Amino acid sequence: MPELDLGLPVSEKMAQLLLTRLPRTAIARALNTAHRFTGPEALAAGIADEILSADELLAATIAHSAVMATKSRETIATHKLMLYGTTIHSLTEGN
Repeated sequence: MPELDLGLPVSEKMAQLLLTRLPRTAIARALNTAHRFTGPEALAAGIADEILSADELLAATIAHSAVMATKSRETIATHKLMLYGTTIHSLTEGN
């Protein structure tokens, strides 16, 4: 995260978002050292789900989209609300 190099702390809302989505050790490394993760490092740290080459990306995205199109949108929305609802509410509060 370049904020450290710029001398700018992340906002509390950004920290909440990071804590919702990323492993705490990866966040600490990024925030406290300004480390920029490579693809393999991001995968090992739990930041990324998989690594694809540019040539593989479009086909993988289309395949993933085809699978997700068969899933219940309402159920996915419910799951996302359970997982991230508190963070979403705090990020949109006052907006």
